Amino acid sequence: MTTEACTRCDSFRAGAFRGYHRLEYLEAEFYLRAVTGNGLKDSQIDGKGELGGVTGGYKVSFETKLGRQYAEEIAQDERAHVDFLRAALGDAKVARPEIDLQEAFTAAARAASVVGANETVLRRGFSTRRRPRCGRTSGGSTQRAESGRDPH
Repeated sequence: MTTEACTRCDSFRAGAFRGYHRLEYLEAEFYLRAVTGNGLKDSQIDGKGELGGVTGGYKVSFETKLGRQYAEEIAQDERAHVDFLRAALGDAKVARPEIDLQEAFTAAARAASVVGANETVLRRGFSTRRRPRCGRTSGGSTQRAESGRDPH
């Protein structure tokens, strides 16, 4: 392989790792906030580029011990993925981008047809139960059923 080809290959790998790194930031922030109410530490988010904040995300009251255990394990795995990629990228590591958990998961829910094109994922509108659950949040807005659609 020529030196030029090696350079292009290395550049591609570094770009792919940076892309994975951004995705891991999103996943880690989501699960850590669900489990602990907090995201990554300041020492885990610096790097090249503009450091972004996180919008959305909150600590979840899990309905089952098993559900909480799964979420805790995933949160730790995602934190480890961020740390691994930061170490692998070295000086090329990227700063955490701006993350909007509300919009990211609304887009995913729309793509999966869980919510309609003009609907959003409400802050506390989803239940871990299998059956639809309706009620009032502390803010007074109607919660959505687990399907994501307003049952009324």
